[in-house]
Amino acid sequence: MSPTQTKLEESYRRRRKAEDHADRLQEVQVEVNRSRDKLRREQANYKNAELVYKSLEAAIREVNVKFEDAAAFVQPAGQLIADRQRLESDIVSMRFALEESQRGRHEVE
Repeated sequence: MSPTQTKLEESYRRRRKAEDHADRLQEVQVEVNRSRDKLRREQANYKNAELVYKSLEAAIREVNVKFEDAAAFVQPAGQLIADRQRLESDIVSMRFALEESQRGRHEVE
């Protein structure tokens, strides 16, 4: 092998090695770009999730306020229902007592 041929083959190997290196760098650059795009999408998803979370927190606070208002309204209403039932029971008892008393008077007459 002549020195020129040896230099030519060495140059060819270096060129091939440089091309391989350039190909790997290009692959890495593509992966970096892909990762950067994925990171941007994830950041956008995170911001959207954060907005949804804050919106849901506000909705929960509103529902809790409405629930507390309803509970405050229902509690007296529930007491009124219980009072009404007690009064109805008292009326039934009084009617029964009146009927017994009237029967007793009729029997005496």
